[in-house]
Amino acid sequence: MSVSTTPATLDAGTAAELIIRNTGSARALLTNPSDYIRPGQVLRVQPGSQPVTATSVSGTTLDVTVISAPFTPGAGTAGGYAKPADGIPATDLSAAVQAALLAKSTATAGTTAWATNWLSGLGNRNYGPVSLIVSGSSTVEGLVATNTTRRATDRLEDALQARFNPGGIGGRHAKFLDTGWSVTGGVGNTTTYSGFGRRSYTLPNAATLARTDTVTGYTVYYGQGPSAGTFTISVDGSVVATITPSTSGNARCDGVWTSATLTRGSHTITFTATSAGAIVNSVYLHDGDQANGVRVYNDGMAGAAVSDFATSDVTHFATLGPALHVLVPGATEYGANTSAATMKTSIQSLIAARKAAATLPPSFLILGTFRRPDVTGREWTPYLDAMQSIADADPANVGYAYIGGAFPASSTVNDPYNVIADGDIHLTDRGHQMLGDLMLHPIVGPLEYPTTTATTATSGSTGGTTGGSQTTTPSGYTSPTSLPGIQAWYDPSAIGLVDGASVDSWTDKGGSSYTATSTSTSRPTYKTQGIGTAPAVLFAAQQRMLSNLPASTSPFTLIFTAKPTGTGPRTILGSQTSGGRQVRFAGTVEGTQIVALVAQGVAVLAQQGPSTVAAVEVVSVTWDGATMGLRINGASVATTVSSTTAFTAGTTTVIGTKDVATNDPFTGLMGDIVQCSGVLSAANIAAEEQRQATKYGVTLG
Repeated sequence: MSVSTTPATLDAGTAAELIIRNTGSARALLTNPSDYIRPGQVLRVQPGSQPVTATSVSGTTLDVTVISAPFTPGAGTAGGYAKPADGIPATDLSAAVQAALLAKSTATAGTTAWATNWLSGLGNRNYGPVSLIVSGSSTVEGLVATNTTRRATDRLEDALQARFNPGGIGGRHAKFLDTGWSVTGGVGNTTTYSGFGRRSYTLPNAATLARTDTVTGYTVYYGQGPSAGTFTISVDGSVVATITPSTSGNARCDGVWTSATLTRGSHTITFTATSAGAIVNSVYLHDGDQANGVRVYNDGMAGAAVSDFATSDVTHFATLGPALHVLVPGATEYGANTSAATMKTSIQSLIAARKAAATLPPSFLILGTFRRPDVTGREWTPYLDAMQSIADADPANVGYAYIGGAFPASSTVNDPYNVIADGDIHLTDRGHQMLGDLMLHPIVGPLEYPTTTATTATSGSTGGTTGGSQTTTPSGYTSPTSLPGIQAWYDPSAIGLVDGASVDSWTDKGGSSYTATSTSTSRPTYKTQGIGTAPAVLFAAQQRMLSNLPASTSPFTLIFTAKPTGTGPRTILGSQTSGGRQVRFAGTVEGTQIVALVAQGVAVLAQQGPSTVAAVEVVSVTWDGATMGLRINGASVATTVSSTTAFTAGTTTVIGTKDVATNDPFTGLMGDIVQCSGVLSAANIAAEEQRQATKYGVTLG
């Protein structure tokens, strides 16, 4: 059903589950759970006998599928849901849920021109093989899946082969960390020779690797270069090949051997080292697809960052010649607190290196997935923005799609189907099936939604860039929720108290649930007609509010309205960490004051003015990592960078003082506060400035 949110009740609490996709152009805020859904994204909600409502300030449309019967695998529970152990068949995931998720999964943002090479290669599937490679870390490699045939890339391959391969043919790719191998002798992993997943294995003399599968043949990928040893390949106990790798040149993984066609049935392949240092990377297990059909190659490595792939050998990629390279980045970088900008540079380097190595140009597709539930206190949005910006910069070759919105928050929150594994890092068998389903849609989407017109980021994306200008201008702009990279929006109107009441909490309307709170000794006061006729929050000395909005070191845009009083440093946003980001009004000179951006307690990074004491001002502050941008009441103001000191990251943002100790307190009235990741475009900044100016009766210059 289609629902307009003005607001609307999506369910009275009777459904087992709702699958919701935002088909409009603005964010919708949900209750039960308190969550948000961006344009084009999907969420799964279990009402739990409580109503589910949705509100959007500027209005949007939600497509809602109601799952009426609960899914109860294994023994039932009083609540109707069971949490079975890993290992039950992936098909036990509710068919209705799978169908709804697949139907609503987010299509590739923007243009499909990026897919030209992929679609051209796919057109050859009846006449020759067409390959795609999926790169990523532990989830791509398939950790926690009970069998590698159940990991997401193999489920994706099953779906692609069922859809495109003639006559039901289709094999699969097996690396030597995968299940199914038997080993004798000491076998070790070497990343020197790279290969798929950087998982090439070195065999000492006489060591063996073997596996038994139902196949019609094999293609083996092995290492060459200095000290690469020799080995034999046996099929069903008979030696069919002796491999003598080239020992010249650099260490690499460009050796390929393909067997003769076998009668379909159970066969055993055995690798036996005949000298020390034999390097074997992986084997493709053919099942009728030696001559044609779609093949998926797993390039995942647990714990790997994008930089690990960007700096490694690419000869295996050149040898394979894939028509499509799917990248699933960010989990390792996010977990290690590596910046989104650094990750972006690594992705660009990886794409450039593999482009250069390819004989035929491939298409690239970057998939943004769910935020790692085991990591808290950091923004995931800048990483998604960085992925999007890469596609925006190269729309003819690189696509982007966000497929993370359908996943539960964690293994203990909103996860009755047990798709997030214990530990909140990896996926269960059902989670891998779900990820494979969601990966399928943007890969085949260009066939279903053909277009060759390049566009800017659509509302289905996370929008914009990290560190650069975010250029998606909302049409008919009315709300900050449609801004690219929106992180938080504190609107006094949402507090809704009587005049003069103490403010205990200030709801974040931006959709990320960064509600600010205060203690009994630090609460500011609510004014129903604080600035003009609009509500505002009145701060006196040492009054402040705390939010779990991360005090990020990344580029940002901050737009706020305030009527400051007094003299000296008066902080709008501070940090609990020394050296954290602080935006403040500074001291006065002849009736004027300056606006400063500070690494608090360490150095003033940039400052300038003037602004006017006791005047109502709409202020915009941007930081691109090196330069402060400042606008006061719509007019640009020159700034001076006085220090190169970097911010210190923090997990808590302080509204009204520079730190939790209530130093440099803001005094006066505070209106709307809007923060976005990255530097917004001039059009976006002007649109939000005008909204705040209209609300608070400010004339922009």
